[in-house]
Amino acid sequence: MKKLEEIEIELNSLHNRARELLRQWELEANQPYISWAQQLRADNIKECNLFISREELLSALPENSIGAEVGVAQGEFSLRIMEIVHPRMLHLIDSEQISNMRIRPYIDSQNIKIHRGDSGTVLSKFENNYFDWVYIDADHTLEGVKRDIVAAKDKLVDGGLLIFNDYTCWSPLEYLRYGVMQAVNEFIIDEGWRVVHFALHPLGYHDIAIRKPDKASVAGNLGVPKSGS
Repeated sequence: MKKLEEIEIELNSLHNRARELLRQWELEANQPYISWAQQLRADNIKECNLFISREELLSALPENSIGAEVGVAQGEFSLRIMEIVHPRMLHLIDSEQISNMRIRPYIDSQNIKIHRGDSGTVLSKFENNYFDWVYIDADHTLEGVKRDIVAAKDKLVDGGLLIFNDYTCWSPLEYLRYGVMQAVNEFIIDEGWRVVHFALHPLGYHDIAIRKPDKASVAGNLGVPKSGS
């Protein structure tokens, strides 16, 4: 117990020092250390469905669809996608080797294809209007998220979904600035996409899904929760 108390005292000291450094940085830079995202309007979220987790959000994606996961890590969430969504094809895109052997049966049955490389470069090789949805969980810097948005948006069918993990401006577990919220909000406001799904996370690493405008004004059931979900 004494050891824990000593660690707690040291952590509090580090937190206080971090706050002091943040204030110094903001005074020198004359701007907030954590950039505020643009405020969304009511009409941006009027179609939004709320979910208790990102796994529950997956139940709103259409079965037999074509999707991509950008930023895969060890592929654990990829398995959840396969188990819940049952996509016709899931493209896994990551700069690192994906070594989860539990994915192998899906690769053998040609339901998963792995692409190793830079997300923007890999996405550029797909035809436009190819994906029903793209799940983005890669570079969390403002510039990185913007690059992935630009690379993915034209690859979606009309009414398709861009889904972003870690929709926040600050990572409490890493003490890092995230650019996801800022990049996504700017894109929603500038391009007129609508928020259709929002999934909560206990530590604030929320998920958000935005829908590509349907030029034909026929969105079908894409992105609408399946009955009974």
